[in-house]
Amino acid sequence: MPSPLPRTVRVDAVVLGGGVTGLWTLHQLLQRGYQAVLLEEAKLGGAQTMASQGVLHGGLKYALNGVLNDASETIGAMPQRWADALRGSGEIDLRAVEVLSPCQYLWPMGSITSRVAAFFASKTLESRSVALEPRQHPPAFSPDHYRGSLYRLEETVVNAESLVREMARPVADRLFQVDWEHTARLVAEFGHITHIDLPGPEETVRLTAERFVLAAGKGNGPVLEKLGCQSHPAMQLRPLHQVVVKAPDLPELFVVGIGAGTKPPLVATTHPTADGQRVWYLGGELAEEGVHRDGPAQVSEARKLLAKHLPWVDLSGAAWASFRVDRAEGLQPNGSRPDGPLVKTAGNAIVAWPTKLVLAPLTADLILAEFEKMDLAPGGPDAPPAPALPLPAAAVAQPVWEELFRPAAPAHV
Repeated sequence: MPSPLPRTVRVDAVVLGGGVTGLWTLHQLLQRGYQAVLLEEAKLGGAQTMASQGVLHGGLKYALNGVLNDASETIGAMPQRWADALRGSGEIDLRAVEVLSPCQYLWPMGSITSRVAAFFASKTLESRSVALEPRQHPPAFSPDHYRGSLYRLEETVVNAESLVREMARPVADRLFQVDWEHTARLVAEFGHITHIDLPGPEETVRLTAERFVLAAGKGNGPVLEKLGCQSHPAMQLRPLHQVVVKAPDLPELFVVGIGAGTKPPLVATTHPTADGQRVWYLGGELAEEGVHRDGPAQVSEARKLLAKHLPWVDLSGAAWASFRVDRAEGLQPNGSRPDGPLVKTAGNAIVAWPTKLVLAPLTADLILAEFEKMDLAPGGPDAPPAPALPLPAAAVAQPVWEELFRPAAPAHV
């Protein structure tokens, strides 16, 4: 008996990738009345979003030489949009998102050169940073231990898991987990995505769309290969080797270190864990240079860095771990970090790499601008009801440290 024909489901847009950029784009499409769904291969936010430090920064880390460059200016406009959303007055209501810190601190890490660089950075960006008196220092830099300078940066730090969860909640009926390896099949011909076949227990659904938004970070690569056109945007991967320190009594640490160079030697944020402890999440130049070190060597380097610059903090009982992550970006001629998002149309696909978490709203703007160029008009102020697909709901990922420090299962005798 021949197999029944697939049931065709037509939508305006399919978003591939459930990080913050994909979720923000989905919200914007629905608010404009487009019929849209989002497909995520693993868990929502499970790749680059959960690997981020949750900093909604204003570009100061890209101007540590005292010069406002294109990257710092592109990012500089973003914190206000996030602030509006976190107050509930922006395009997405994020009032329930957990804010870990309302600010970061610019931290000159010891040398005379770094102190001078910090001074000029603060003067150049004086509207974004404020020099603090010793009595205003956070507990990790108590005047009893630290005699140096600190500058307050108006850069909010959010809990990435909380952010993804709150962005997913109002659109949960449109978030699906898809198994590309075993069941689902994306079909492309002549540089266009024709459809996605989704086999179910009772029928196969053939999902078609006017536009497919590729917001899957590293996962954009395989889809572009299927499209097979040399003119499509190319991707570069910037590897990082992050370090996590866990202990129950860690003081809060939200710092952008500044040294003799133009890159922060250390960027540190503090996050709660499921068992009531805290972790320090360490990035910056430590993570960039750490790609050349194995795990134990990277942890050793982080230990030495903290022992040198925070000797008064007792880390003797802390647990340490490291992990690697590839940050996916639009390809640059010299392999450098892009100044802003890359959004480009390839056939009926819109390919997007935001570069930074904070740039998700701008990336969504650029994606929506591509939609406005097409003849397809949205249905009205509200999107149609979500279509039924033979797929499970997409769940929210856990922060990476929950897996890194998961207790080992007892051995069976």
